[in-house]
Amino acid sequence: MHLNSGWMWAGRVAKVLALLFFFLPWLVVSCNGQNLIEASGYQLATGTIELPDVALAPEGQNGAWWAIGAMVVIVLGLIGSFVIAKIKMAGRVVAATSAVALVLLAGGMAQTVGKMQSEMSEQVDKSGKGDSDMDKLERQFAQMMGQAIQVDIQSGYWLTLLALAGGIAGGVMAQWPRRGVVQSDNAAGV
Repeated sequence: MHLNSGWMWAGRVAKVLALLFFFLPWLVVSCNGQNLIEASGYQLATGTIELPDVALAPEGQNGAWWAIGAMVVIVLGLIGSFVIAKIKMAGRVVAATSAVALVLLAGGMAQTVGKMQSEMSEQVDKSGKGDSDMDKLERQFAQMMGQAIQVDIQSGYWLTLLALAGGIAGGVMAQWPRRGVVQSDNAAGV
């Protein structure tokens, strides 16, 4: 087995791990340390986030387009790595699809967390605008709730990004010839 095919297999394994890490917790919304919502990457992609009974379920809860896209790109890259015969070309597919999935996940998660935090800020700003004691109390309560609610990214998400970085590395390393071997353009599989 050539070193290039070893790197190719490392890239494939990293992509499989990235898919498995979709089932670990990715996002937690908590209030004073008490978890209110916990979602895995799979739950974000499919829109099957379990909400507590006290929370109102959003109308038409949809999957996160960026998580769906990343899963599809990862799977297509894995399939392509087995279908394409030339290791160097398959390595390019693994590296490219891993990079696209990584960008989708990084941008999508940043957008999702930012949206959640801005919605919480909006709710705090919407609280009672009047000068009555009740309005002041409502504003104070809303501010306390806004400060108590935290949106945290969990280890499953970071492991997924790390695995995708491994997929990029494996795909890129499959491009280089073995040490001491001089290859012409025809023999290099370009």
